[in-house]
Amino acid sequence: MKKFSFKKIKFLPLFLLFQLLFLYILEPTRFYSLDNIQNMFFQFPEICMISLALMLTFVVGEINLSVVSIASFSGVLAAKLFLTNNAIDNMLLRSVLSIIFILLFSSLLGLMNGYIVAYIGVSSILLTIGATTVYEGIMGYITKGASVSNFDKSYYTLGKETLLGIPIPLIILLVLLIFITYLLSYTNIGRYVLYVGLDEQAANYSGINIKKVKMLSYMISGMVSGFVAIVMSARYNSISPSYGASYLIFALVAVSLSGINLDEGKAKITNLIISVLILHVFSTGLNLFGLNRNILDVIMGILVLVILYLKQYEFIGD
Repeated sequence: MKKFSFKKIKFLPLFLLFQLLFLYILEPTRFYSLDNIQNMFFQFPEICMISLALMLTFVVGEINLSVVSIASFSGVLAAKLFLTNNAIDNMLLRSVLSIIFILLFSSLLGLMNGYIVAYIGVSSILLTIGATTVYEGIMGYITKGASVSNFDKSYYTLGKETLLGIPIPLIILLVLLIFITYLLSYTNIGRYVLYVGLDEQAANYSGINIKKVKMLSYMISGMVSGFVAIVMSARYNSISPSYGASYLIFALVAVSLSGINLDEGKAKITNLIISVLILHVFSTGLNLFGLNRNILDVIMGILVLVILYLKQYEFIGD
Protein backbone atom coordinates (compact mmCIF):
# COMPACT_ATOMS: atom_id res chain seq x y z
CA MET A 1 0.00 0.00 0.00
CA LYS A 2 1.38 3.40 -0.95
CA LYS A 3 2.20 5.63 1.97
CA PHE A 4 0.21 8.77 2.63
CA SER A 5 2.64 11.68 2.32
CA PHE A 6 2.20 14.92 4.21
CA LYS A 7 4.95 16.43 2.11
CA LYS A 8 3.36 15.78 -1.25
CA ILE A 9 -0.11 17.17 -0.56
CA LYS A 10 0.90 19.80 2.01
CA PHE A 11 -1.50 18.27 4.53
CA LEU A 12 -0.15 19.96 7.65
CA PRO A 13 -0.26 23.61 6.44
CA LEU A 14 -3.74 23.06 5.02
CA PHE A 15 -4.98 21.58 8.27
CA LEU A 16 -3.49 24.50 10.23
CA LEU A 17 -5.22 26.96 7.88
CA PHE A 18 -8.52 25.10 8.34
CA GLN A 19 -8.17 25.37 12.12
CA LEU A 20 -7.49 29.11 11.98
CA LEU A 21 -10.46 29.71 9.69
CA PHE A 22 -12.71 27.54 11.86
CA LEU A 23 -11.77 29.47 15.01
CA TYR A 24 -12.14 32.76 13.14
CA ILE A 25 -15.76 31.82 12.41
CA LEU A 26 -16.62 30.51 15.89
CA GLU A 27 -14.49 32.62 18.23
CA PRO A 28 -13.10 35.62 16.30
CA THR A 29 -13.11 37.97 19.28
CA ARG A 30 -11.47 35.81 21.93
CA PHE A 31 -9.12 33.67 19.83
CA TYR A 32 -7.73 36.54 17.76
CA SER A 33 -7.52 38.97 20.66
CA LEU A 34 -4.12 40.51 21.27
CA ASP A 35 -3.83 38.97 24.74
CA ASN A 36 -4.58 35.46 23.46
CA ILE A 37 -2.16 35.74 20.54
CA GLN A 38 0.58 36.99 22.87
CA ASN A 39 -0.06 34.18 25.34
CA MET A 40 0.14 31.63 22.53
CA PHE A 41 3.45 32.98 21.26
CA PHE A 42 4.92 32.98 24.76
CA GLN A 43 3.91 29.36 25.41
CA PHE A 44 4.55 27.95 21.93
CA PRO A 45 8.39 27.99 22.21
CA GLU A 46 8.36 25.69 25.25
CA ILE A 47 6.21 23.05 23.55
CA CYS A 48 8.22 23.33 20.34
CA MET A 49 11.55 22.94 22.15
CA ILE A 50 10.34 19.88 24.06
CA SER A 51 9.22 18.37 20.73
CA LEU A 52 12.61 19.21 19.23
CA ALA A 53 14.40 17.52 22.15
CA LEU A 54 12.29 14.40 21.63
CA MET A 55 12.90 14.45 17.86
CA LEU A 56 16.68 14.48 18.33
CA THR A 57 16.56 10.98 19.82
CA PHE A 58 13.89 9.75 17.41
CA VAL A 59 16.21 10.36 14.46
CA VAL A 60 18.77 7.87 15.79
CA GLY A 61 16.12 5.22 16.40
CA GLU A 62 15.78 5.84 20.15
CA ILE A 63 13.39 7.73 22.39
CA ASN A 64 13.86 10.06 25.34
CA LEU A 65 10.78 10.21 27.57
CA SER A 66 12.69 12.15 30.21
CA VAL A 67 12.90 15.43 28.25
CA VAL A 68 10.35 17.22 30.45
CA SER A 69 11.74 15.90 33.73
CA ILE A 70 15.27 16.91 32.67
CA ALA A 71 13.97 20.45 32.13
CA SER A 72 12.19 20.54 35.49
CA PHE A 73 15.08 18.92 37.38
CA SER A 74 17.76 21.26 36.03
CA GLY A 75 15.48 24.26 36.63
CA VAL A 76 14.71 23.28 40.23
CA LEU A 77 18.38 22.73 41.07
CA ALA A 78 19.40 26.04 39.46
CA ALA A 79 16.68 27.86 41.40
CA LYS A 80 17.83 26.33 44.68
CA LEU A 81 21.55 26.73 44.09
CA PHE A 82 21.64 30.16 42.46
CA LEU A 83 18.39 32.03 41.77
CA THR A 84 17.22 32.06 45.40
CA ASN A 85 20.66 31.86 47.00
CA ASN A 86 21.06 34.95 49.19
CA ALA A 87 24.77 34.22 49.60
CA ILE A 88 25.22 35.60 46.08
CA ASP A 89 24.54 39.34 46.32
CA ASN A 90 24.75 40.18 42.63
CA MET A 91 21.34 39.38 41.09
CA LEU A 92 22.63 39.40 37.53
CA LEU A 93 25.38 36.97 38.51
CA ARG A 94 22.72 34.65 39.97
CA SER A 95 20.86 34.68 36.66
CA VAL A 96 23.97 34.08 34.56
CA LEU A 97 25.16 31.24 36.78
CA SER A 98 21.70 29.69 36.69
CA ILE A 99 21.56 29.72 32.89
CA ILE A 100 25.03 28.21 32.59
CA PHE A 101 24.23 25.57 35.20
CA ILE A 102 20.92 24.60 33.57
CA LEU A 103 22.47 24.12 30.13
CA LEU A 104 25.47 22.18 31.46
CA PHE A 105 23.49 20.02 33.88
CA SER A 106 20.72 19.18 31.40
CA SER A 107 23.37 18.27 28.82
CA LEU A 108 25.07 16.05 31.41
CA LEU A 109 21.79 14.28 32.19
CA GLY A 110 21.24 13.70 28.49
CA LEU A 111 24.81 12.45 28.12
CA MET A 112 24.34 9.99 31.00
CA ASN A 113 21.12 8.66 29.50
CA GLY A 114 22.80 8.36 26.11
CA TYR A 115 25.78 6.50 27.56
CA ILE A 116 23.55 3.95 29.29
CA VAL A 117 21.43 3.44 26.17
CA ALA A 118 24.32 3.28 23.68
CA TYR A 119 27.14 1.63 25.62
CA ILE A 120 25.30 -0.53 28.17
CA GLY A 121 22.38 -1.40 25.91
CA VAL A 122 19.48 -0.60 28.21
CA SER A 123 16.15 -0.03 26.45
CA SER A 124 15.72 3.71 25.86
CA ILE A 125 12.05 3.60 26.85
CA LEU A 126 12.70 1.78 30.14
CA LEU A 127 15.75 3.87 30.95
CA THR A 128 14.13 7.26 30.40
CA ILE A 129 10.99 6.26 32.30
CA GLY A 130 13.24 5.16 35.18
CA ALA A 131 15.29 8.35 34.94
CA THR A 132 12.11 10.42 35.06
CA THR A 133 11.07 8.64 38.25
CA VAL A 134 14.47 9.31 39.82
CA TYR A 135 14.47 13.00 38.85
CA GLU A 136 10.93 13.51 40.12
CA GLY A 137 11.78 11.80 43.40
CA ILE A 138 14.81 14.03 43.96
CA MET A 139 12.84 17.15 43.03
CA GLY A 140 10.05 16.18 45.41
CA TYR A 141 12.56 15.73 48.24
CA ILE A 142 14.27 19.06 47.52
CA THR A 143 11.14 21.17 47.10
CA LYS A 144 8.73 19.23 49.37
CA GLY A 145 6.29 19.51 46.48
CA ALA A 146 6.27 23.32 46.49
CA SER A 147 7.41 25.65 43.76
CA VAL A 148 10.59 27.75 43.97
CA SER A 149 9.79 31.34 43.01
CA ASN A 150 10.57 35.07 43.05
CA PHE A 151 13.54 35.31 40.72
CA ASP A 152 15.35 38.46 39.73
CA LYS A 153 14.08 40.56 36.81
CA SER A 154 17.30 39.89 34.90
CA TYR A 155 16.20 36.27 34.76
CA TYR A 156 12.43 36.32 34.31
CA THR A 157 12.76 38.91 31.54
CA LEU A 158 13.75 35.97 29.33
CA GLY A 159 10.27 34.53 29.64
CA LYS A 160 8.03 37.57 30.01
CA GLU A 161 9.38 40.41 27.88
CA THR A 162 9.62 41.23 24.17
CA LEU A 163 12.43 42.49 21.95
CA LEU A 164 11.31 44.73 19.08
CA GLY A 165 7.80 43.45 19.69
CA ILE A 166 8.83 39.79 19.46
CA PRO A 167 8.55 37.61 22.59
CA ILE A 168 12.04 36.73 23.84
CA PRO A 169 11.13 33.01 24.20
CA LEU A 170 10.24 33.01 20.49
CA ILE A 171 13.62 34.58 19.64
CA ILE A 172 15.38 31.92 21.71
CA LEU A 173 13.43 29.23 19.85
CA LEU A 174 14.34 30.67 16.44
CA VAL A 175 18.05 30.78 17.35
CA LEU A 176 17.85 27.20 18.62
CA LEU A 177 16.08 26.01 15.46
CA ILE A 178 18.73 27.65 13.28
CA PHE A 179 21.47 26.02 15.35
CA ILE A 180 19.91 22.53 15.22
CA THR A 181 19.20 22.84 11.48
CA TYR A 182 22.81 23.88 10.85
CA LEU A 183 24.11 21.11 13.10
CA LEU A 184 22.14 18.38 11.31
CA SER A 185 22.68 19.71 7.79
CA TYR A 186 26.22 21.06 7.69
CA THR A 187 28.31 19.29 10.35
CA ASN A 188 29.78 15.80 10.46
CA ILE A 189 28.09 14.91 13.74
CA GLY A 190 24.74 16.00 12.31
CA ARG A 191 25.21 13.89 9.19
CA TYR A 192 26.29 10.93 11.32
CA VAL A 193 23.13 11.28 13.42
CA LEU A 194 20.97 11.06 10.29
CA TYR A 195 23.04 8.19 8.81
CA VAL A 196 22.70 6.16 12.00
CA GLY A 197 18.96 6.70 12.05
CA LEU A 198 18.58 5.82 8.38
CA ASP A 199 20.59 2.59 8.40
CA GLU A 200 22.50 1.70 11.56
CA GLN A 201 24.18 -1.33 10.01
CA ALA A 202 25.41 0.58 6.95
CA ALA A 203 26.63 3.39 9.19
CA ASN A 204 28.59 0.87 11.23
CA TYR A 205 30.20 -0.56 8.08
CA SER A 206 31.13 3.01 7.07
CA GLY A 207 33.19 3.37 10.22
CA ILE A 208 30.79 5.64 12.10
CA ASN A 209 30.95 5.23 15.88
CA ILE A 210 27.25 4.50 16.41
CA LYS A 211 27.43 4.41 20.19
CA LYS A 212 29.13 7.79 20.34
CA VAL A 213 26.65 9.32 17.90
CA LYS A 214 23.67 8.10 19.93
CA MET A 215 25.21 9.35 23.15
CA LEU A 216 25.84 12.80 21.63
CA SER A 217 22.30 12.87 20.28
CA TYR A 218 20.98 12.37 23.81
CA MET A 219 23.33 15.06 25.08
CA ILE A 220 22.03 17.61 22.54
CA SER A 221 18.48 16.56 23.40
CA GLY A 222 19.26 17.25 27.06
CA MET A 223 20.69 20.67 26.19
CA VAL A 224 17.47 21.58 24.35
CA SER A 225 15.53 20.52 27.45
CA GLY A 226 17.73 22.96 29.35
CA PHE A 227 16.49 25.81 27.17
CA VAL A 228 12.95 24.70 28.01
CA ALA A 229 13.83 24.97 31.72
CA ILE A 230 15.14 28.52 31.25
CA VAL A 231 12.17 29.78 29.25
CA MET A 232 9.57 27.97 31.37
CA SER A 233 10.93 29.06 34.76
CA ALA A 234 11.43 32.62 33.51
CA ARG A 235 7.89 32.83 32.13
CA TYR A 236 6.31 31.64 35.38
CA ASN A 237 8.92 33.37 37.58
CA SER A 238 9.01 30.05 39.42
CA ILE A 239 9.79 26.37 38.89
CA SER A 240 8.15 23.24 40.23
CA PRO A 241 8.50 19.47 39.61
CA SER A 242 5.05 19.53 38.03
CA TYR A 243 5.74 22.26 35.48
CA GLY A 244 5.49 21.13 31.90
CA ALA A 245 3.91 17.80 32.85
CA SER A 246 1.48 17.94 29.93
CA TYR A 247 4.19 18.85 27.40
CA LEU A 248 5.41 15.29 26.89
CA ILE A 249 2.16 14.04 25.39
CA PHE A 250 2.05 17.15 23.17
CA ALA A 251 5.59 16.41 22.01
CA LEU A 252 4.81 12.76 21.28
CA VAL A 253 1.78 13.74 19.20
CA ALA A 254 3.72 16.49 17.39
CA VAL A 255 6.67 14.26 16.51
CA SER A 256 4.36 11.48 15.34
CA LEU A 257 2.11 13.84 13.38
CA SER A 258 5.10 15.38 11.62
CA GLY A 259 5.94 12.01 10.06
CA ILE A 260 9.19 11.46 12.00
CA ASN A 261 9.80 7.74 12.53
CA LEU A 262 12.29 5.85 14.65
CA ASP A 263 13.74 4.02 11.65
CA GLU A 264 14.04 6.73 8.99
CA GLY A 265 16.88 8.98 10.10
CA LYS A 266 15.04 12.10 9.02
CA ALA A 267 14.68 15.33 11.00
CA LYS A 268 11.59 17.00 9.54
CA ILE A 269 11.92 20.26 11.46
CA THR A 270 9.49 22.25 9.32
CA ASN A 271 6.83 19.56 9.69
CA LEU A 272 7.52 19.47 13.42
CA ILE A 273 6.99 23.21 13.82
CA ILE A 274 3.71 23.09 11.90
CA SER A 275 2.56 20.07 13.91
CA VAL A 276 3.24 21.90 17.17
CA LEU A 277 1.34 24.92 15.86
CA ILE A 278 -1.62 22.72 14.93
CA LEU A 279 -1.74 21.16 18.40
CA HIS A 280 -1.21 24.50 20.13
CA VAL A 281 -4.03 26.15 18.17
CA PHE A 282 -6.20 23.09 18.81
CA SER A 283 -5.63 23.09 22.58
CA THR A 284 -6.05 26.87 22.83
CA GLY A 285 -9.33 26.67 20.94
CA LEU A 286 -10.64 23.94 23.23
CA ASN A 287 -9.64 25.96 26.28
CA LEU A 288 -11.57 28.94 24.93
CA PHE A 289 -14.62 26.70 24.62
CA GLY A 290 -14.23 25.82 28.31
CA LEU A 291 -13.15 22.20 27.84
CA ASN A 292 -11.77 20.56 30.97
CA ARG A 293 -7.97 20.21 30.89
CA ASN A 294 -8.19 16.51 31.71
CA ILE A 295 -10.40 15.94 28.67
CA LEU A 296 -7.73 17.62 26.53
CA ASP A 297 -5.16 15.13 27.85
CA VAL A 298 -7.52 12.28 26.94
CA ILE A 299 -7.86 13.67 23.41
CA MET A 300 -4.08 13.94 23.06
CA GLY A 301 -3.66 10.35 24.21
CA ILE A 302 -6.22 9.17 21.68
CA LEU A 303 -4.42 11.14 18.95
CA VAL A 304 -1.17 9.30 19.75
CA LEU A 305 -2.94 5.94 19.39
CA VAL A 306 -4.63 6.96 16.13
CA ILE A 307 -1.39 8.24 14.61
CA LEU A 308 0.48 5.10 15.64
CA TYR A 309 -2.29 3.00 14.09
CA LEU A 310 -2.06 4.93 10.82
CA LYS A 311 1.72 4.56 10.81
CA GLN A 312 1.40 0.82 11.42
CA TYR A 313 -0.69 0.41 8.29
CA GLU A 314 1.44 2.88 6.31
CA PHE A 315 -1.17 5.61 5.92
CA ILE A 316 1.31 8.12 7.29
CA GLY A 317 4.85 8.37 6.04
CA ASP A 318 7.17 10.43 3.95
